[in-house]
Amino acid sequence: MNEGKLPLYYGFGGIINTYNSLNPSSTADFGVRGTFGLSYIFKENNFDIFFEMSPTLRFSPASGLYLSGSLGVRYYFL
Repeated sequence: MNEGKLPLYYGFGGIINTYNSLNPSSTADFGVRGTFGLSYIFKENNFDIFFEMSPTLRFSPASGLYLSGSLGVRYYFL
């Protein structure tokens, strides 16, 4: 049986979000974000499936901790 790989991955960085310029009260916010996930990489194919979570700490205009998640498929063009 051909088995694939099941790596755990993680990373972190900063975020900057801007809003609609047609809204006079629009602002930008910034913060830090970490991402961690699990991916299954198929051995004989050029794609994987993944699940990841991203906790985000926003500082401005309103501080808070937010959590988002993703489930998806990636295809690698080799």
